[in-house]
Amino acid sequence: MKIRIHPSILNANHEDMQAEFDRISAGGVEGVHLDIMDGRFVRPVTFDIPTIERYVKMSPLEFDAHLMIVQPEKHVDEYVRAGASLVNFHLEVTSDPAALIDYLHGRGVKAGVTINPNTPVQEMIGLAHRVELVLFMSVYPGYGGQKFIPEVLDKVRAFKRLCVSRGLDPLIQIDGGINLETAPLAVAAGVNTLVAGTFIFRSGDYAAAIGAMRKACANVKPDY
Repeated sequence: MKIRIHPSILNANHEDMQAEFDRISAGGVEGVHLDIMDGRFVRPVTFDIPTIERYVKMSPLEFDAHLMIVQPEKHVDEYVRAGASLVNFHLEVTSDPAALIDYLHGRGVKAGVTINPNTPVQEMIGLAHRVELVLFMSVYPGYGGQKFIPEVLDKVRAFKRLCVSRGLDPLIQIDGGINLETAPLAVAAGVNTLVAGTFIFRSGDYAAAIGAMRKACANVKPDY
């Protein structure tokens, strides 16, 4: 299984993002994960629209916009115009997720849905055939560097089994506490897209950290 790595740039050096993008690109990542917070759904505020527009122009990588915001349906157009390749919203704050997915597809971008660690996986299962990506939060959103919640992997396994039974193949992403110990556990459960922030950006060598993560996941046997 091809494993994708999408670094979360929350803990990158924002004083020199061109160099940061160049370094993760040299490490062979497949995308960039934008943790977008509004101060309401989660406490911090991150990445305004002008910043996203500027960052998108710095790198040819795909930008995955993870909207940790309330009423995402009122704001998705801003992130589409800013250049996000995929817009991903939380099911906990969306009254009609199917309609929002269809709207995003109509705007010509990929759509993703996210659940927090305490949200039942059944809320995601009904949308599996509609989206290009699902994201399982393995920490509670808001801050980088939190400890991985292993119980989330049971939800990943249940979702992956459903996808296999229905012939579906969305990107299954996990975000929170991903490192050399937790990444193989996530891949074994069915994850194919790893969001790693602290592990990469607080390492001394981004390419070495990315390579080590791929190596750790290379021969993992599925347990779903």
